[in-house]
Amino acid sequence: MTAGHAAEMTLGAVLGLLTASGTIMVAVNDAAISADVLAAVFAGWALGWVLGPLFAGGEKNDLRPEHLTRVPMTSRTMASGLFGVSLFSIGAAVTLLALLALVVFGARLGPGPALVAVVTVPAMLATLVLCSRITVALVGETMRSRLGAAMIAMPWAVIVACASNIGILLVVLGQSQLLRGGWPAWLPITLRVLPSGWGIAAVEASSRSDWLVAGGALVALIALVGGLLALWSRLLHRRITGALGAPAVRPKASTRSLLGRLPSTRLGAVIGKELRTWPRDMLRTYFWFFALWFSIAYTALPLLAGVTAYLPWAGIALVVIAAACSANLYSADGSALWLTLMTPGVERADVRGRQTAWLLVTVPVAVALTVIGVLINGQSRLWPWTLGILASSIGTGAGLLALLSVMVPIRMPDAHRRSANPATDSGNLTGLVWTMIGASVAAALPVAALVLVGTLRDDPLLRWSGLPLGLAIGGLCMWLFGRLAYRRLETNGPELLEKLRGGNPNLRPRPGEPKVVLVEPPGGTGMRLTASLCLGGGWVPMASGVISLILISQGGTSQTLWTFATRLPEPLPVPVAILLIGLSVLIYATGVRTLLTLRRRRREPTRIPASGAPAGQLPRPRS
Repeated sequence: MTAGHAAEMTLGAVLGLLTASGTIMVAVNDAAISADVLAAVFAGWALGWVLGPLFAGGEKNDLRPEHLTRVPMTSRTMASGLFGVSLFSIGAAVTLLALLALVVFGARLGPGPALVAVVTVPAMLATLVLCSRITVALVGETMRSRLGAAMIAMPWAVIVACASNIGILLVVLGQSQLLRGGWPAWLPITLRVLPSGWGIAAVEASSRSDWLVAGGALVALIALVGGLLALWSRLLHRRITGALGAPAVRPKASTRSLLGRLPSTRLGAVIGKELRTWPRDMLRTYFWFFALWFSIAYTALPLLAGVTAYLPWAGIALVVIAAACSANLYSADGSALWLTLMTPGVERADVRGRQTAWLLVTVPVAVALTVIGVLINGQSRLWPWTLGILASSIGTGAGLLALLSVMVPIRMPDAHRRSANPATDSGNLTGLVWTMIGASVAAALPVAALVLVGTLRDDPLLRWSGLPLGLAIGGLCMWLFGRLAYRRLETNGPELLEKLRGGNPNLRPRPGEPKVVLVEPPGGTGMRLTASLCLGGGWVPMASGVISLILISQGGTSQTLWTFATRLPEPLPVPVAILLIGLSVLIYATGVRTLLTLRRRRREPTRIPASGAPAGQLPRPRS
């Protein structure tokens, strides 16, 4: 067990214990209220067990059926044994503690309900564990297909969208009656119809001496456990008796037609190769669907509060996130990059072909989302805003994804060494995402400023001038960043390949030379943290200020935390929005200055002679 894995388990156990304690606290409230709340909490635990494998990477840390294929046993025996092993885990122990809330709830109703709860808790725990195991088995069968990659990307994208748009969720929650006990009439019944609520139904029925309903719910729960165990046994049998390979992916008819029209040049060959790779590479498919689901979820969440102002920006969100997630094109290729490097003079065509293929895959969907969003919103004044910013974002994204792919490579497993879950092979793209968001916002500022001036002056020509300006900025960024990318690939291709293979060419000594050790400069950890926070969070006030200015120019208001400036008394909204943009620029400048300072203070590599370490204590090497 690695230190990182141990830390994750410890953190998960602590959070689980806190959640379980909160579940037990629910059971000690008023019985009329705690029954409904407890049913909802149990439904949340069940949802966590079902969706957990998608977030945790399947069964990467579990005992797998393949480990037991040489043992003479039937699939039913194997399923029973693996089920027993699954019960001895931190997750099962924490869940058992949470389910004891049912016993507490039953004890408050009497001895009979308490006894029913004691019998029901093991069956509920078995149901949750088996649901999780079946989810792993089902996901394992679909994981190597486009459908599986899309399924894995969806929950992650929705969770990230909810976390990014927490303000609107708080507004919706505050406007609802749930926090004040105002449950809809259909919700308590629905919660008890679900298997997670059968235990509550049995305990409540026993408190009314309705033993027929209580016994029926308990028998149904036990029968469900048997059925789930049989289903898991069947899935295990299919898994250990036949390899589950990825189905062949044939390009769509439109893609085949496009491939046939590509020129017989190096650029055409790269475009064709990339268009074939996009639907076949599950890692790229996962990233693309993540961007799609995130953009849809992020812009559709405000509909819960009756706000449609976010919908026109769905296409822009797709472009920015898709570009950020695609800024690992060479990382996804892995050591196969040597095929490109062994072909003289192909670097320019390779970079331009990858950019063009990304445009062909992403732009049609982004334009469609933008058009649909504006039409649903119904405000024709948004056309210059959305189209101009979309044009600049497309070009900026296409340029930066190529440049970041060669400048900041992220090591990933080669295609033949990847696991069944693309989410576990994706690497850490947080820095790339923030960089892409900041660059896209910066590229959109001139367009937004021009359209804003045209809107304030009520000049249609000036307002629509934002579209050609966005096209010019996007085209310039795509050309310039692409040029820098293929020049970098020409001069540093072998070093890039070495990094993707897991080495550091700057630290590998030549024969006879001393060993090289990188030394951490004084205060380097704090400076890197400061730079990361500044460059990663600097876009927040800028986005808030820009969106607020857009709403102010349209005479609208918003209830989200992002646009608090629009709700300030006059004449504060416009100055505060401008101050937010200035604050963002200051934060970015601080981050860049910190990085430059860290680079200047970085010491020269310490060289250790082959005869031994130098006298004195060596500084701590940087990990």
